[in-house]
Amino acid sequence: MKHIKTLSLVLLLITQFNLSAKEVKADPDPPRRNVGFGIGAIIGGLLAGPPGAIVSAASGMKIVKLACLTAREELTYRLISEA
Repeated sequence: MKHIKTLSLVLLLITQFNLSAKEVKADPDPPRRNVGFGIGAIIGGLLAGPPGAIVSAASGMKIVKLACLTAREELTYRLISEA
């Protein structure tokens, strides 16, 4: 019984070390994606009920993500072309 407890403790410590060692990448625009989720959920909920809220929330996040990427690409292109 003592060996099982010791083995469990060792495995738990190894798992915790591996989880904390992973690199965490920050999302560059979390507030904008949250706004896209919220507005999409409200509009979808009003128009189509709960299923519409789910689909519209996911779509709102995707639209905001694509809009942010497009704006960044355009800004990068302008900066490169001006140089």
